[in-house]
Amino acid sequence: MRTLSDLVSAAIEDRKESLWEVAKQLWDNPELAFKEYFAHKILAGFLEDEGFEVKRSHLLPTAFRAEFVQGDETRDLPVISILCEYDALPKIGHACGHNLIAEVGVAAGVAVKEAMIKKKINGKLLVLGTPAEEGCSGKVKLFEQGAFDGVEFAMMAHPAGQRSMANASSLALSELHVTFKGKAAHAAAGPHEGINALDAAVACYTANAMLRQHIKSTCRIGAIITKGGDRANIIPAQTEMVYILRASEDGDLEDLTRRVVSCFESGAKATGCEVSYQAVRSSKSLKQNRCMSRTFVSHAESLGLTYDHEEQDTVVPASTDMGNISQEIPSIHVFYGIGTDFVAHTADYATKTGLREAQQPTLQTATALALTALSLFMDPALRKRSKEEFLGTKHINGFI
Repeated sequence: MRTLSDLVSAAIEDRKESLWEVAKQLWDNPELAFKEYFAHKILAGFLEDEGFEVKRSHLLPTAFRAEFVQGDETRDLPVISILCEYDALPKIGHACGHNLIAEVGVAAGVAVKEAMIKKKINGKLLVLGTPAEEGCSGKVKLFEQGAFDGVEFAMMAHPAGQRSMANASSLALSELHVTFKGKAAHAAAGPHEGINALDAAVACYTANAMLRQHIKSTCRIGAIITKGGDRANIIPAQTEMVYILRASEDGDLEDLTRRVVSCFESGAKATGCEVSYQAVRSSKSLKQNRCMSRTFVSHAESLGLTYDHEEQDTVVPASTDMGNISQEIPSIHVFYGIGTDFVAHTADYATKTGLREAQQPTLQTATALALTALSLFMDPALRKRSKEEFLGTKHINGFI
């Protein structure tokens, strides 16, 4: 009799060419956040062909919900979700490997479904298409609209460089849009009649530049002036800035935001301008469920993959809206190496995500992710431990 691992591996191996075609089509047709219409069509169609019940444009135009249920739904079946991302970056395409994230998600999903049927494993499996991770926090919007209602466990995998990590965290993030309003005047004939909104923006930027010396090394401040005025001979009446703030812990981000906002207010006060600001998106820090991640690593290593056991305190210098989900539902967001020294969000990394040589680690990771989901379906004690760990961590850290 075939083992569960053999069954899952064979299910993915049998589909490796069609899965490669999915990843390559997404790579060849990169789409920006909330515009992933081609990817939505390809992924939803693939899962429909595999026998999932698919809801297209689920809550958001380019989101989808693919469901497979086995067993009596009235008997409180376990519910596990595997997440796909598929948006790209401006000008450099799939430089964050979301084409591979989508491939991992659908590959794991079809393998879990096949194993559930052949091994008569009961449960509800959801493959969720979550658009707009890059800059728009699509998962947060989906969560707010109920896409994760009833979901007990969530998981996904993200390509990295050389290292594979299952316990690494990420940075909490907040993006603020700032507007300074002053008064226009002729810069030569009547500068004394104006209130210079550009001076307010410059004073704000300078204050934040000085603040950088006195913040934690795990915090980051990024800022640009997106509108500095209209003409050089007119005192600028309105200027606009964008700030991206990051911190390794959510509490540190709150403190950093307070200090940065003080710089906004000081720039306005120094120049006589009015200031307003708005938080347009945020991502919480990623909280890996260690019970789930240990299960994943055990499966991954049985397949010949190598995971870094010394990275418990590693904070990946990036942010993800999966952080928000991980603080609401027991979750893992594993990082798997694709054998490159190139860094994500670069053109060189985008080239790497479109090559066949990234396929082996991608499909092996999908196999390990599928086996993790099946372990949760089959083992009530594992589900209980994972939930208890989540609730205990939540209580200790107060992160929700």
